Amino acid sequence: GSVLIEQQGYNDRLYYVLSGELAGFYADEDRKPIQVFSGSQGAFIGVHSFFSGTWTASSTVIAQTDVELAWIERDTPAVEEETYGPLTTQFMPVMVNELSRRQRRAMQEAIAKEKALQKLHTAEQMTTLGQLAAGIAHELNNAIGVVSSKSERLESVIMTLLEEVHPEASQFFDFGLMQGQKVSSSEARKRGRHFEKYYGLPKELARDLARAVPSNYLSEHWLKRPEEAIRYWQVGRDLHDLRIAS
Repeated sequence: GSVLIEQQGYNDRLYYVLSGELAGFYADEDRKPIQVFSGSQGAFIGVHSFFSGTWTASSTVIAQTDVELAWIERDTPAVEEETYGPLTTQFMPVMVNELSRRQRRAMQEAIAKEKALQKLHTAEQMTTLGQLAAGIAHELNNAIGVVSSKSERLESVIMTLLEEVHPEASQFFDFGLMQGQKVSSSEARKRGRHFEKYYGLPKELARDLARAVPSNYLSEHWLKRPEEAIRYWQVGRDLHDLRIAS
């Protein structure tokens, strides 16, 4: 298929897949490229190189079928920037969602390869088995290592962006990133009913706050703009989960 983006090549576009399918491949030195993600209708391509500010692609993206794409470039103006902020702020959920999608794929591949290893362990030729297991483990570590390194890079990018364009939101992002969600579903329901009654909050918002705050008291920081606080806490929590998974 046609190459859309070359690994280590220059890319200043963020692509949106209207139709078709693409795949991303990572090559470590002279080794055979490994597939690290795929993208079909509704996916964004070029997230890392576009938002990291390096304009350097971390993988080679190749069309697997005929594709139709839309894109924006680094100098594309943001829509209603006064209301919604710059492009980096508007696309922050996209960054997290794309990384999460790639992380899930890496974990699925890890599970599949682990099952293959378990079957190989029943074989009689242990020497051959050891060689195959080493090869599979190496390829698996490559795939998960790529996602892990991009997760750390994305954390740094988002924290820098928040400090620059929305510093008051960084405390909620940091709380989610460092603590994650430590409240069980039953605890969130119980505390959510308390918040709903005590603070006069809508049911869903009260439950979201109960998931984030492991106490029966909400500080004025959470109550000032609770919807916004929850949104940035969720971004931090999702990255916390990705960090643990990788």
